[in-house]
Amino acid sequence: MLTIPSTHLVVISYDDPLGRIMQTYQELGRPSQISLLIGPALADLTTLTEHYLPKPAIDKTTFRMSELLKQRMGAEPLPAKRPAAGADSFDGSDLV
Repeated sequence: MLTIPSTHLVVISYDDPLGRIMQTYQELGRPSQISLLIGPALADLTTLTEHYLPKPAIDKTTFRMSELLKQRMGAEPLPAKRPAAGADSFDGSDLV
């Protein structure tokens, strides 16, 4: 299962009262490819995402800042080119 170098196993559990998670961890013998998150605080997804996992790459503040900069700099998409009057067919010559 963990023979592919890019494989990583993440185990999230409230607890391990029977020791099965730790037993499997030791049997696999690849600690660099396994992350164990065991405990009540880590098993609660709200707590886990708010306090332990990294924030998304673009958070709300960054997104808002980029929107403000676009408004201030006047960055708007350029309007599409319209064909010249009298052009009946598309030959693709004005595409770059």
